Amino acid sequence: MKLLIVVRHAKSSWKEPLPDTERPLNGRGRRNAPLMAERVRRRLEKDGRGADLLLTSPALRARATAEIFGAELGISEEQLRTDELLYHGSLQDALGLIVGLDPLTRTVLLFGHNPEFTALVNLLCGAGIENLPTCGACAIAFPGQDWSGAKPAAGRLRWFDYPKKKDKKNGPEAGAAA
Repeated sequence: MKLLIVVRHAKSSWKEPLPDTERPLNGRGRRNAPLMAERVRRRLEKDGRGADLLLTSPALRARATAEIFGAELGISEEQLRTDELLYHGSLQDALGLIVGLDPLTRTVLLFGHNPEFTALVNLLCGAGIENLPTCGACAIAFPGQDWSGAKPAAGRLRWFDYPKKKDKKNGPEAGAAA
């Protein structure tokens, strides 16, 4: 089974008039990214998995989010890659990136932007998610030994989590499995 974790970048700053690609994380983003990275790490460990590859948009806020996750997940520099298609590309471009992944890669995290990432999650697994919040993450499982199974409606949503998600009985939680 292949596991794709789609992560929207953490909250970014609009304080200064910067080009969109250069907007940094704001205070909330810098707090939420480590929190969500830890939640993802715990989920992967529970499944006996690690992250094999992080693919990120080149926008500063996405790259910074990916780097925070990478530190928590023990990712080397070679396992963190930037791809312009995650900033400028279409849903079809994102699908092409996923389907073209190395078959030996089991678990991949994608870091990027809305509205494309909400649409991507819904396209891949029919989750019906209205909005993937900032620093929200969705894990989608695909059958098979390679990534060719990553097609529209072929995935199964394993879990959906975001910083403000709470477990009704225990307070802040890693999000319920779908």
